[in-house]
Parts: sequence; structure tokens; C-alpha cells
Amino acid sequence: MDLKSLLREEIKREHEYLEGQEVGSEEYSASWKRLSNLQDKLINLEKITSESEVKGNQMELEIKKFEFEAEHKRKLTKLEIDKFEFETEIKNKQMNDDKKDRLVRTIIEGVKIGTGVVVPIIGLVWITAAEKEITFTGALKGYASLFVPKKIM
Repeated sequence: MDLKSLLREEIKREHEYLEGQEVGSEEYSASWKRLSNLQDKLINLEKITSESEVKGNQMELEIKKFEFEAEHKRKLTKLEIDKFEFETEIKNKQMNDDKKDRLVRTIIEGVKIGTGVVVPIIGLVWITAAEKEITFTGALKGYASLFVPKKIM
């Protein structure tokens, strides 16, 4: 599964959860915020992907243009040939650098989205597990014991 499909699946689950909540409740508003945040992240990811595809297509067209010009120029001097090869080499290096840059940006965006989705879910699971082990009053008593001197308790 790619990052987009995971994000779409998470949006679908959040939407189903939102439908089960009472309108106006705190859970509803929190779920609504999470859903809009996930959708914004999906839009940003699709925007980055489309921009990288457009830039890649432009670079390929420029390379084809240079190759076409090279095939049809027969009476080039040695200096012109060296210049053309140098420009072609630079364009190839730029294209490779741009591909690496797009890959790194996509990975960083994926990590941001992944941590924005996975970390809160892990936190929710941990809090739920902790609440099952300790009653609410027990938790308050435990926290109070950290701040109140032992002689008073």
C-alpha cells in the first residue's frame, strides 16, 4: 500500500467514526478537526505528486529537444559540439538532482503525514490501556501523591 491509499483509508475510518457521533458533542468536533486535517494532508500530498510529475515531464521534453537538435545539426564546429555536450551533461545532472530532491521531499512529507496519523493513534491506545488498569480516582490519588508531602496523606 502506498501512502495515499493509507491516508484515504484513515479518512474513511474517521468519516465512519464521525457519522456515529452526536452532532455538537466534543467527540464530533474533535473528529471533524481530525478529518479535515487528514483531508488537507491528502490534498498536499497529491499536489506535491502532480508537481513532481509535471517537472519531470518538462525535463524529459527539454532532453528530447536537445537530442533532436543534435541529430539535425551536421556542420557544427568542434567548439559548438563541446558546448552542446556540456549543456546536455548539465541538464542530465540537473534532472537527476531534481529527481532526488522530489524523492526526498516526498519521503519527508510521508513521514510528516505518518507521524501525524500514527503517533496520536498510539497515544490513544496507550491512554485507553492505562485507564483500564487504573480507576479515575486511583489516578487522581496517584498524581496527588506526587505533589503532596507524605505526612499529610
